[in-house]
Amino acid sequence: MEPEIRDALAKALVDIAKTLNTLADEIQKDTATSDYGRASTRLSWNDRLLRQSLIIQDIVSEGGKVTKDRWYEIAAKYGYQGRGLAGFFREGKAGLLEMRGDMVYVTAHGKKRLSENAKRVAAERERVDQIEP
Repeated sequence: MEPEIRDALAKALVDIAKTLNTLADEIQKDTATSDYGRASTRLSWNDRLLRQSLIIQDIVSEGGKVTKDRWYEIAAKYGYQGRGLAGFFREGKAGLLEMRGDMVYVTAHGKKRLSENAKRVAAERERVDQIEP
Protein backbone atom coordinates (compact mmCIF):
# COMPACT_ATOMS: atom_id res chain seq x y z
CA MET A 1 0.00 0.00 0.00
CA GLU A 2 1.28 3.46 -0.88
CA PRO A 3 2.41 5.53 2.13
CA GLU A 4 0.08 8.44 1.30
CA ILE A 5 -2.92 6.10 1.03
CA ARG A 6 -1.97 4.41 4.31
CA ASP A 7 -1.61 7.81 6.00
CA ALA A 8 -4.97 8.98 4.64
CA LEU A 9 -6.65 5.79 5.88
CA ALA A 10 -5.01 6.12 9.29
CA LYS A 11 -6.23 9.73 9.56
CA ALA A 12 -9.73 8.70 8.50
CA LEU A 13 -9.77 5.94 11.12
CA VAL A 14 -8.67 8.40 13.82
CA ASP A 15 -11.46 10.77 12.77
CA ILE A 16 -14.00 7.94 12.89
CA ALA A 17 -12.79 6.90 16.34
CA LYS A 18 -13.13 10.49 17.61
CA THR A 19 -16.65 10.71 16.20
CA LEU A 20 -17.62 7.41 17.81
CA ASN A 21 -16.22 8.54 21.16
CA THR A 22 -18.18 11.79 20.92
CA LEU A 23 -21.37 9.88 20.11
CA ALA A 24 -20.75 7.47 22.99
CA ASP A 25 -20.34 10.44 25.35
CA GLU A 26 -23.62 11.95 24.12
CA ILE A 27 -25.42 8.64 24.58
CA GLN A 28 -24.00 8.36 28.09
CA LYS A 29 -25.29 11.87 28.90
CA ASP A 30 -28.71 11.02 27.47
CA THR A 31 -29.01 7.95 29.68
CA ALA A 32 -27.82 9.90 32.73
CA THR A 33 -30.82 12.23 32.58
CA SER A 34 -34.44 11.68 31.74
CA ASP A 35 -36.31 13.44 28.96
CA TYR A 36 -37.16 16.20 31.40
CA GLY A 37 -33.59 16.94 32.43
CA ARG A 38 -33.90 15.29 35.82
CA ALA A 39 -31.49 12.68 37.06
CA SER A 40 -32.51 9.32 35.69
CA THR A 41 -33.99 6.42 37.60
CA ARG A 42 -32.40 4.05 35.11
CA LEU A 43 -30.43 1.17 36.55
CA SER A 44 -27.63 -0.87 35.11
CA TRP A 45 -28.68 -3.54 32.67
CA ASN A 46 -26.67 -5.90 34.86
CA ASP A 47 -29.24 -5.55 37.63
CA ARG A 48 -32.14 -7.05 35.70
CA LEU A 49 -33.92 -8.63 38.68
CA LEU A 50 -33.99 -5.36 40.61
CA ARG A 51 -35.17 -3.44 37.56
CA GLN A 52 -37.95 -5.95 36.99
CA SER A 53 -38.95 -5.83 40.65
CA LEU A 54 -39.15 -2.03 40.64
CA ILE A 55 -41.37 -2.12 37.56
CA ILE A 56 -43.61 -4.74 39.17
CA GLN A 57 -43.78 -2.66 42.35
CA ASP A 58 -44.91 0.38 40.37
CA ILE A 59 -47.69 -1.64 38.77
CA VAL A 60 -48.71 -3.17 42.12
CA SER A 61 -48.83 0.33 43.63
CA GLU A 62 -51.35 1.24 40.93
CA GLY A 63 -53.62 -1.67 41.83
CA GLY A 64 -51.79 -4.54 40.17
CA LYS A 65 -52.90 -3.59 36.67
CA VAL A 66 -52.19 -0.74 34.26
CA THR A 67 -53.01 0.15 30.68
CA LYS A 68 -50.53 -0.75 27.94
CA ASP A 69 -49.61 2.91 27.59
CA ARG A 70 -48.95 3.23 31.32
CA TRP A 71 -46.90 0.00 31.19
CA TYR A 72 -44.67 1.53 28.52
CA GLU A 73 -44.24 4.68 30.65
CA ILE A 74 -43.25 2.66 33.72
CA ALA A 75 -40.84 0.50 31.73
CA ALA A 76 -39.23 3.60 30.16
CA LYS A 77 -38.71 5.05 33.63
CA TYR A 78 -36.28 2.19 34.28
CA GLY A 79 -34.53 2.34 30.94
CA TYR A 80 -36.59 -0.09 28.88
CA GLN A 81 -37.77 0.81 25.43
CA GLY A 82 -40.20 -1.07 23.20
CA ARG A 83 -37.66 -3.82 22.74
CA GLY A 84 -36.83 -6.00 25.68
CA LEU A 85 -40.31 -6.00 27.18
CA ALA A 86 -41.44 -9.37 25.85
CA GLY A 87 -39.48 -11.19 28.56
CA PHE A 88 -42.00 -10.00 31.15
CA PHE A 89 -44.75 -11.98 29.37
CA ARG A 90 -43.42 -15.54 29.21
CA GLU A 91 -45.90 -18.33 28.70
CA GLY A 92 -46.83 -20.42 31.72
CA LYS A 93 -46.10 -19.80 35.35
CA ALA A 94 -42.77 -17.99 34.77
CA GLY A 95 -44.35 -14.85 33.30
CA LEU A 96 -44.04 -11.77 35.51
CA LEU A 97 -46.86 -9.94 33.76
CA GLU A 98 -49.91 -10.93 31.75
CA MET A 99 -51.61 -8.90 29.07
CA ARG A 100 -55.37 -9.10 28.75
CA GLY A 101 -56.89 -6.80 26.18
CA ASP A 102 -55.48 -3.33 26.75
CA MET A 103 -54.45 -4.05 30.35
CA VAL A 104 -51.24 -5.42 31.87
CA TYR A 105 -51.56 -7.43 35.11
CA VAL A 106 -48.93 -8.58 37.62
CA THR A 107 -48.95 -12.39 37.86
CA ALA A 108 -48.38 -14.52 40.96
CA HIS A 109 -44.83 -15.13 39.74
CA GLY A 110 -44.33 -11.36 39.40
CA LYS A 111 -45.49 -10.83 42.99
CA LYS A 112 -43.13 -13.60 44.11
CA ARG A 113 -40.21 -11.87 42.32
CA LEU A 114 -41.11 -8.63 44.08
CA SER A 115 -41.25 -10.39 47.45
CA GLU A 116 -37.89 -12.11 46.90
CA ASN A 117 -36.24 -8.76 46.20
CA ALA A 118 -38.11 -6.69 48.79
CA LYS A 119 -35.07 -5.37 50.69
CA ARG A 120 -33.17 -4.36 47.57
CA VAL A 121 -36.31 -2.81 46.09
CA ALA A 122 -36.92 -0.76 49.27
CA ALA A 123 -33.35 0.57 49.26
CA GLU A 124 -33.48 1.44 45.57
CA ARG A 125 -36.98 2.91 45.93
CA GLU A 126 -35.56 5.47 48.37
CA ARG A 127 -33.02 6.54 45.75
CA VAL A 128 -35.65 6.68 43.01
CA ASP A 129 -38.05 8.68 45.19
CA GLN A 130 -35.33 11.24 45.86
CA ILE A 131 -34.84 11.66 42.11
CA GLU A 132 -38.48 11.78 41.06
CA PRO A 133 -40.27 15.14 41.61
